[in-house]
Amino acid sequence: MANPAPETPPVNPPEDETKWSAEDDTQLRRIVEMYRHYPMDQMPWQTIALKCAFGHNSGSCKARFESLPKLKYADCSVFDFTPGGGVAAYKKRGIK
Repeated sequence: MANPAPETPPVNPPEDETKWSAEDDTQLRRIVEMYRHYPMDQMPWQTIALKCAFGHNSGSCKARFESLPKLKYADCSVFDFTPGGGVAAYKKRGIK
């Protein structure tokens, strides 16, 4: 019979030394948006880091995303596009 697994939590991977670029931030936001249906505490950061494929680990991706400023239209749920290229964005009533 095998011994039971230790009860200590797994060790987090060390932070990477790679600097973040504006392109990395944009790519990270795009990939995280694909997983927006997950609660933040259950976000699959290892998968996100692999999909981004820019050399940052999951811990670094999570820390970076949490430190990024909120986008201007992040809370908006309705977007109206006008013929001249303008955009009106607002939150639909009744949506939290």
